[in-house]
Amino acid sequence: MLGLVTGDAASGKSEFAESLAMKLSEKRIYAATMRNDGRESADRIQKHRLMRKDKGFITFECPMDAGAAAEQKLKENSSYFNGSCVLLEDVPNLAANEMFRDAGVVPDPGDDRMIRDLFGQIMYLSKNCLHIIMVTGNLFSGGYDHDDATMCYLKNLAMLNRELAKACDEVYEVVCGIPVLLKGKKI
Repeated sequence: MLGLVTGDAASGKSEFAESLAMKLSEKRIYAATMRNDGRESADRIQKHRLMRKDKGFITFECPMDAGAAAEQKLKENSSYFNGSCVLLEDVPNLAANEMFRDAGVVPDPGDDRMIRDLFGQIMYLSKNCLHIIMVTGNLFSGGYDHDDATMCYLKNLAMLNRELAKACDEVYEVVCGIPVLLKGKKI
């Protein structure tokens, strides 16, 4: 099963995604995409680790090149993902890490290769596990007065979210802590 959970910042989407993962499999893998590059990110990483504590998640670090990271894990242990539910937290971080891996280089807004590549990496990961729950965000409601790099990022993330939603069996939006099913059958 492929699932996508979206929502605004602090909407409860991560907590809901974790609850889905816990229902789907006893073997849970947390695919962590945040890079620890400062105090704010370190605090968020710690917050998420505390949320997962004692929930049986194995952490799989993949801030960039998620497909290659998954392939490496499989080379080390071919059954690493077997029977698991992977919780990919989160798509906006992964997209930003990929888009801005070269500091100061703004991607061409008309070039969707990064989106196609990232979608392919996520689908590769999904093919190696029983279930995958992806967390994304509604980053588009804050207005549109942004620099070119941010607008390119938002456009690409919107395209990626649409492609992921099409591929998913279930799509949820979490509003004020309440999950709303947008596509599929409720688990």
